[in-house]
Amino acid sequence: MGVYEYLLVVITDCNSNSVDDELDIQGGTSVDCNSNSIPDECDVASGTSDDCNTNGMPDECDINFATSGECNINDVPDECELCADADANCDGNVNSGDIALVRQPVNWLLPCLQAANPRADVNRDGNVNGADIAYIRLTGVWLTSSGLCVCPATECP
Repeated sequence: MGVYEYLLVVITDCNSNSVDDELDIQGGTSVDCNSNSIPDECDVASGTSDDCNTNGMPDECDINFATSGECNINDVPDECELCADADANCDGNVNSGDIALVRQPVNWLLPCLQAANPRADVNRDGNVNGADIAYIRLTGVWLTSSGLCVCPATECP
């Protein structure tokens, strides 16, 4: 009997496209923006990386490549926190419509209605009042035409 040699080749195909992940990345079929040798779509699908804005790019890459603002330096794209908080009427924009919602006297005067409209409490202090309007105005959390939050000058590095 002769000696047999076996070569075991292991391929990793996390996105199930029948192509080794390394070849996906080298060929440009998949992106690896965080350079961990895993396609970004697999990082997001496995929970290794967050994708709070659901753009298919890990949040750390959104921040590193400046496709998302990061005013408060907490490794969460601003559109996933500041804008979401200040978007009191849930229309996807932070603008005068949010201030109008907070200004509605019914939201200020009747605590039971405040509980029914918790989005009006944009600063999360338990009250709907002028502080919420100040939060929207003074933090400078306004969306640009590209959908990115504009950082307040006092918070940006």
